Amino acid sequence: MPNAQATKNIFLTGKKHVGKTTALNAFLAALAPENAPGGFITEWNAARDCLRMHALSSGEAAVIAQMSGGRLTAHPDVFDTFGVSALNASRSRPLVIMDELGRLEAAAHVFQAAVLELLADPRTRVLGVLQQGSGEFTQTIAALPNVTVLEVTELNRNGIPSELEKHFIYDKD
Repeated sequence: MPNAQATKNIFLTGKKHVGKTTALNAFLAALAPENAPGGFITEWNAARDCLRMHALSSGEAAVIAQMSGGRLTAHPDVFDTFGVSALNASRSRPLVIMDELGRLEAAAHVFQAAVLELLADPRTRVLGVLQQGSGEFTQTIAALPNVTVLEVTELNRNGIPSELEKHFIYDKD
């Protein structure tokens, strides 16, 4: 895992459907209950017409984007309210999950500021997923000096959870 020990925040990236979220979920399954993370995950509903953000601290969910006429429409106001609330509720957790960040947050400026603030906080450790090639916001995150971006591929995806365990579970710094 290149340079991961030098940073406190790790983001996974890679091609669509390569296994980024699967690797993240495998890592999360290995966490002890007392190390339950905060943050959020995103999931499609069964009909795949609605994308929800699930706050890990509260268990609540909100619709962040919907399909309409074959087009996905983001709800920046939900990111700026519900998303920011999910991040703020995570500040006391040992780890903050951000799965995933990409183009949907482009107009959610309050949410973007909250993400960058958490990444700058020396007490907070973040593990997230960045959509590949998704714009200025994710490029800004990837360029931060305290962020390591790992590309998930078909060749390395099965080893990613154990590498994350080494960094986030065994690293006491």
